[in-house]
Amino acid sequence: MNSKRLNFFGLGAAAIIFAAGAVIWSNNSNAFAESNPVTLNGNVPAYSNKISDQPIQSAEDLKRVAGIEFSETQSTQTEEEPQIDKISAIEAANKITGYADVASSIHAEYHVISSDSFYTEGFSKEAKTANPKLVTSELIKDTPVWIVSFEGLNIHRSGKKGNKDYVMTEDNIVVDATTGQVLFGFKYR
Repeated sequence: MNSKRLNFFGLGAAAIIFAAGAVIWSNNSNAFAESNPVTLNGNVPAYSNKISDQPIQSAEDLKRVAGIEFSETQSTQTEEEPQIDKISAIEAANKITGYADVASSIHAEYHVISSDSFYTEGFSKEAKTANPKLVTSELIKDTPVWIVSFEGLNIHRSGKKGNKDYVMTEDNIVVDATTGQVLFGFKYR
């Protein structure tokens, strides 16, 4: 698969654009990360009516697009409980994107993921400090995450020279379910 690295939005986040048109970025910049994960102190966010319990990410899509796999073929739930709740994961993702108010629906799926091609070197210092497991392994291995998906968006992305621009309608942010730190994001549809 052809890929190239570039500086995503000029903020220092490493991005990989795959031939299929997917964009994957990792959070290696302090522009995205803060030392403390987002908490809501028991308050219900205004967009709570948009949060869906329906899973939308398939194991096949994630393997093809992002090179990540659900560990031990666990596709929707795992025996290990997340330390960060669903709403806090959505807030962390929204803090980066600001998409909660404009998305038609928001999905947050808990998974344990691994990758033989996605290196942890692109993660922020804060993410690595908060979760030492990310420092001891060069690759993502059995890492509990929330995959937060904002649907119903209108993200224009230009294609190859001479091709028409196209619109992506979903943005996906991967949040460490142990610490609440954003690890990376991807768009593919």
